[in-house]
Amino acid sequence: ELARQGAHVDMWLFCPYHPDGSVEAFARVSSDRKPGPGMALAAAQALDLDLTASWVVGDSTADIGLARAVGARPLHVGAESYPDPDVTSFPDLATAARYIIHEETETVRPRPSFPARQFHDAGEFGGLLGRRRLGSGGVLVVIVVAAARSESECRHDRE
Repeated sequence: ELARQGAHVDMWLFCPYHPDGSVEAFARVSSDRKPGPGMALAAAQALDLDLTASWVVGDSTADIGLARAVGARPLHVGAESYPDPDVTSFPDLATAARYIIHEETETVRPRPSFPARQFHDAGEFGGLLGRRRLGSGGVLVVIVVAAARSESECRHDRE
């Protein structure tokens, strides 16, 4: 469906680590796991992105934390508004996407570039599945897809 609308995904990243994981090799803390900035920094390096000109769209406090950690603009998607007044909430992803498109086409605002330090090996921050340069000024939109989260994770997000 994305391709029919002219959209595409440049890179998929995921973090296999969880501090309470059941597979010993992956049961650890990682800066790649939200709200840590690891994977966003890796994407910024691999795709030549300015994270301060980017968006993080998600449904949890970890998603908002990731946006704040890298200087991106956070958007919350969910039935209830996010409790912080500096985070705009939308009932669904389609409405959030329209907002981003409007903001990107109608608003011009100078923003500092982040990250200030470039990483020579972006692979250290996550399993990069490919590299593609967008050119200077590329924008990252991280859309968080919550898939089969455990009840304890959902409960933790609400706390």
